Amino acid sequence: PRYLFVQLDTGMQAKSWAPIRSTLGVSRLVHFGSTPAKVDDQLVDLLRTREQTAAPQMMFEPGQSVTIVDGPFAGIEAIYQTTDAERRAHILLELLSNQVRLSIDPASLRPRESSATDTKP
Repeated sequence: PRYLFVQLDTGMQAKSWAPIRSTLGVSRLVHFGSTPAKVDDQLVDLLRTREQTAAPQMMFEPGQSVTIVDGPFAGIEAIYQTTDAERRAHILLELLSNQVRLSIDPASLRPRESSATDTKP
C-alpha cells in the first residue's frame, strides 16, 4: 500500500519530477541521496502479480457493531464502516453525542457480543 511505481526517462531530456511530487496524496519520492530509486521491471511485475492473487480479507461486515479492545478508546462500542488500502479499519463511534469517524488498527477491534437485551422484536 501507498507505493506507486512510475516509469520515466532519466536522461537530460527527461521531464521534471515536480508534477509527481505535487500530485495529491504523494508524500515523497523514494531516493538515494539525490538519485531517484530504480526498481527492476521484474520486481514490479512480481509485486503486481502478488497483489492481484491475494484475496482481500473482510474483517467485519459494514454496519457491524464492534468493540474497541485496546488503546485510549478501549471498551467503547462502534460501527464498522470499511477498510482502506493500508488495511486500517474505519469505524464510527459516538463521542459527546456526535458520530466521529476514526481510523484504527483492525487488531484493536472485536465483534460486539450480543446480550439478552439485544434481541429484536
